[in-house]
Amino acid sequence: DVADLGWMFERHFPGDPVVPGTWLLDALLQLTGLYAAFVGMAGRGRAARVGGVRFLREVTPDTGTLHYGVTIRRLHRAAQIVVADGEVRSDGGPCLMASGLCVAILPKEASLTATG
Repeated sequence: DVADLGWMFERHFPGDPVVPGTWLLDALLQLTGLYAAFVGMAGRGRAARVGGVRFLREVTPDTGTLHYGVTIRRLHRAAQIVVADGEVRSDGGPCLMASGLCVAILPKEASLTATG
């Protein structure tokens, strides 16, 4: 339940309590990475790309319970990549929709670097 985040609401935008949208997006990326682990991919998960994000409703102390879901669109075992679409909903409807959530699973000794 969102009300359990009282500690966060006291610090984020004092006087205007709202869950940061990036937290909602990060939770969807984490859920996509969890799926990768579930299907046996081993290593360090890294957010590699997000195709698009739509912030539809603010999440405030009055929002209630949030429901997170991802739909796996592509699983590329050889490249260790999972691509999903995701949604965060509350009882009042969608709060955030994201497409093209790409999570790369890297070997423990590797790191992800940006190239031109």
